[in-house]
Amino acid sequence: MDVRELKIRPEAENLRYEPAVDLGDVARGQAPHFMQEPIEFFERTHLTDNMRSLIIKSLMNLTGLRETIVKGRRYNVVSNLILLPSDIGGGKTHALILLYHITNIIINSNNREEVVKELRILDEAVAEFVEKNWSNLKVNPIKVVVIDCKCSELAPSPAKPISIAAKEIKTLLGYLRYDLGRYDLLRYADENCTAPYADDLFRVLNESRALILIDEIGRYYDESKLSHHVISAFLMNLAETMSKYAVSKVSAVLSVPYEAGGREVEARPSMQYVHSPELIEAVNKVLSRPNVEILKPVERQDLANILKKRIFSHSKEELESLAEKFISKEVGKEYPNQVRKVLDDRGFWKSIRKTFPFHPCYLELLEKLAYKLHYLQRTRDALKITVHTVLALREGMLNHIEEKPALIMPYHIPIFINEALNETILRNAPKEYMVFRLILSSNVAEPKNYEELKKLSFQEFYSSVAARPLRDLKEEEAKLGLKLSAIIWLHSLIGLGLPMNMGDFPTTADLIYSVSPTDLDVKGTLGILRSILPQLIVHGDPDSDTARWFFTSIPSIDELVEVLKKNVTDEMAKERLAQFIEDGLEGKRGRGRPPRGYSKESIFTASKVVKSVNDIPSEVLDSRDPSLVIFVDIVHENKLRDLLKGRNNLIVLAPYITGYDQPQKLAAEDVKGIKELTSMKEATSWDGLIELLRYYEAIGSIDEKQLAALAGEKLAHREYEGTLLDDIINLLKKKVESKKQYYYRHVWNMINRCYTKAYYSRQGKLLHEDGLSLESDEPLAPIVERFLREKGLIPEEFNKDGILSIFSNYLGKDVKEDEIDVGNLWSFIRSTDKANVPLISWKMFLNAIKELIKTLDYAVIIKGKLFWKHVFENKEKADTEEEGEVFLQKISEYITELRSSWEDVKLVYWEKIFNKWLNETISRIPEDKVIKVKDRSGNVYDIRDIKIETEITIKTGRLFYEEKKYPVKIDIELPEETWEKREYPIRGSIAISNFDDEIYVKLTPSKGLYLEPTEFKGKSPLNISLKFRGEMAGNYEIKMEIFGGGKLLDTRILMLEVKGEWITEEVELITEGVPKDAKITCIEVYKDERVPDLIRIWKSYAGKLSGSVEILSKNGEVTLNLNLSDPKLLELIWSTVNNLKRLADNPPEVRLTYTPEGEVNVLDVSNKILAEDGFKFIIRRRIANEPD
Repeated sequence: MDVRELKIRPEAENLRYEPAVDLGDVARGQAPHFMQEPIEFFERTHLTDNMRSLIIKSLMNLTGLRETIVKGRRYNVVSNLILLPSDIGGGKTHALILLYHITNIIINSNNREEVVKELRILDEAVAEFVEKNWSNLKVNPIKVVVIDCKCSELAPSPAKPISIAAKEIKTLLGYLRYDLGRYDLLRYADENCTAPYADDLFRVLNESRALILIDEIGRYYDESKLSHHVISAFLMNLAETMSKYAVSKVSAVLSVPYEAGGREVEARPSMQYVHSPELIEAVNKVLSRPNVEILKPVERQDLANILKKRIFSHSKEELESLAEKFISKEVGKEYPNQVRKVLDDRGFWKSIRKTFPFHPCYLELLEKLAYKLHYLQRTRDALKITVHTVLALREGMLNHIEEKPALIMPYHIPIFINEALNETILRNAPKEYMVFRLILSSNVAEPKNYEELKKLSFQEFYSSVAARPLRDLKEEEAKLGLKLSAIIWLHSLIGLGLPMNMGDFPTTADLIYSVSPTDLDVKGTLGILRSILPQLIVHGDPDSDTARWFFTSIPSIDELVEVLKKNVTDEMAKERLAQFIEDGLEGKRGRGRPPRGYSKESIFTASKVVKSVNDIPSEVLDSRDPSLVIFVDIVHENKLRDLLKGRNNLIVLAPYITGYDQPQKLAAEDVKGIKELTSMKEATSWDGLIELLRYYEAIGSIDEKQLAALAGEKLAHREYEGTLLDDIINLLKKKVESKKQYYYRHVWNMINRCYTKAYYSRQGKLLHEDGLSLESDEPLAPIVERFLREKGLIPEEFNKDGILSIFSNYLGKDVKEDEIDVGNLWSFIRSTDKANVPLISWKMFLNAIKELIKTLDYAVIIKGKLFWKHVFENKEKADTEEEGEVFLQKISEYITELRSSWEDVKLVYWEKIFNKWLNETISRIPEDKVIKVKDRSGNVYDIRDIKIETEITIKTGRLFYEEKKYPVKIDIELPEETWEKREYPIRGSIAISNFDDEIYVKLTPSKGLYLEPTEFKGKSPLNISLKFRGEMAGNYEIKMEIFGGGKLLDTRILMLEVKGEWITEEVELITEGVPKDAKITCIEVYKDERVPDLIRIWKSYAGKLSGSVEILSKNGEVTLNLNLSDPKLLELIWSTVNNLKRLADNPPEVRLTYTPEGEVNVLDVSNKILAEDGFKFIIRRRIANEPD
């Protein structure tokens, strides 16, 4: 719904929203039709609670009722006199006219149903009261007496008496008694212009069935020429008479032009000199009577409904329906957090149901304008402002601010239309308010005449109407900025822009609410306004929701800044730039500490801000880690090339390089968006940066003494100079800080414009990477590092492969044959400018070296001492500790122990040193210990017994010490080569130290190997001789158990390789070390997640499966024993297993063996499995051809 589509009443559309109609005009039949006709008047009236009470209590007084209940509400009468206190425009006359119409309808009709029907148009409660009390109201005639002191015909006085039936009536009392037909009772007082006694008034008024309406009594004091004492005495006696308990069947209503607070009235500043001072004294005396009833016609909460009734021709139900449509459309939208929070905190969706089509903030602002600007009339001017606002919307005058307004917002008040401004907000404004017209033009908008505004396009509006500081903003920011500044201006007008009136100014949260719902960043725009609007003051933390915003008439700081800037040289600006960059390196870009979560750590451990090449210290140039040098001046190409040549570890940032770069022109948005640069269209970004730095230096030099002088000069000869000076200086300090932040932000913006390239050298050439952005609040060095990573100069990850790549590709070395000298390699990386050598830190390099060491692919030599495989203290540690980490730790300890450094380390490929290392390791075995090797399959061997695949078994195994009380020495002679199905001899001896008893040796061959004999007895040293034969090719073991004294003294494994065309063995991995032409004869699975892989293999190769699956839970256990020949059955079963797994406490225990029909190629199987953990494979691989 567009509020411009709402139907407006004709009188509002014709700007006859509140004609100056008096009660006397209505009584004499001279009022406009819509006020003269009761029904039309009812339709345009919002009946407030107090108006309802006024009507019902006045009618109760006419009938003598003291108590009644209407619509469930109890009404009690305490006085037959009701006072209506309110400033001008507070609804007094409207209430009296309403009462006049209602009473006359009752008087002039005998048809109860017709009267009740007409009154229901106004109010159900009033209609119900009249219906219930009809007979009492009609039992005797009611008389309405209208005394309108603006009209001499209805308020005779000595100055203008009236003649009726040959009688000259000169007082209100005489008019009253004549109208009631009781003139003779008060003849003397009227003829002699004296106040009647209270008892005479009682006899005139009691049971007169008269409704006496007295309006504009203040005029009577001023114009009647009757003694003020006489008028006051009349009012006092009237109050006393109407408050007596005995008085009955008479009702008097008196309006007074003052606000009542308790039992006393008070004149607004604008009313203090309108009427005689005796009036307020008399009114207060009337109020001192204990039984006088006081009813204020219109309260603040009634404003919305009054505006709806007087302006729009929609029913209450129609507006409620439109409100629901608005809520349905808007409530589900995604708003910024700042907007959503304020909408929720202030109950917007509930409030708008009551205020629609007005935004709650519109009504709050309107109320403040009408009630706090003492020169405005309450309801009347609130109505006038709103009519102008509605018509401005209707006629498209606000389209440039908002294309489809869904609500009437506070910023819709048309302060930029001259006619509306002069007719409403600034009408009759005292001179102290007129300065705000200048503030309006400087900070919000330059008002234009209606006809001129109608012709303006969008661009013309924002280039000629919007205040100059707003004109260069982006479209959305300009619109929102105009809205916010308009709201701030209106509030500032209310508080006169004085710090002492801080409560009149909006908070940040108020401003967000005033333009909501909106999907725009209100706080962001407020931050911009704070920087560009010359007279905008923020009291409190600008980033908080509680800061208050207002315009003041104090001078602009800009004037002082322009003067001080003239003394700032370019060299001073560059010194300030150096400070900016140094702060940026530390992450100190804003107030306080660096943002949380940001780290200053980067690859650049040395960074330096300098003006020239000669300023760079040697510790930066010779730094072991990469260095970042940032110039705060222009650098020549030759000097930079000489600096970077031969240094892979140096990165340079500079505004631009003469002879290499073309200086970048100032961006159009910077020229347009930063007012200090508007005259520099042809300048470079570097020129713009220096200019802004000069402004920053100037604002930073302002001290309190200068502010005091500036404020004192501007405030001289003002009546509030003395009381305001301290407050103004404090506010100027905040303005200086705000302006400083403005320049700070734009300086960094221009730094980001200038420093877009990172310079470095490769192959003797000066190169650069473009696209650097320093906009983040993060410290500069990490930003540059991230940028260079994106460009590929710094690798995302530098690991062992990077070490080997540089060693091989750039040094031309063989990674398995040549020794890697860590110190020399790092020196090469630091100093080379070969293409594509990465930029890395010592830490990255060292971590890669350590990673390489942990693989155990390389042995370590430190000052001639060789280190490789670590021997753990025992088997437990070998099983639990990470071998590579332990080895690296030992190397670090050795470096410390040898008083060496990592740059002294040399790496040699393990195969090159294996035999030397093995001999040294075995030679160092203590007499009471042996070194055992646990291979990848879990088998444990004495290191001296490993004769088959010795290198790879030890390389991939875990070494540990095992203590022996009786060390066993075995000396066995094995054939150099053995072939399947042939018999070979074995001879040797077994010696046990420290043992003299008989020993028993038991030999157990692995399957497929035959021995004879398998047992030997005797004393150490025991000689043995036996024969063996392998039925098929393969690696075999002979388990040798040595017993003595009934105890197992040692177990040793003899390893034999029987050659043949094929060898059968068990492996866990088929992608490493297994020939591609090998065949799989059996697959075992012991992890449940590998079963789907097995099903895929089985579907491709027929075979059989056997084994079991066990699922355990606290509620029971399930065991499946399987013997299957169809993979589909396993697939179905496994679906059930997956469901049962969800109930289990632990993963299922799986023991499945699949045997294919025939042999399956290893390569085919490896392509069908996702991972190899959880498998064991029995394979056959070709190894050799049998000799003749």
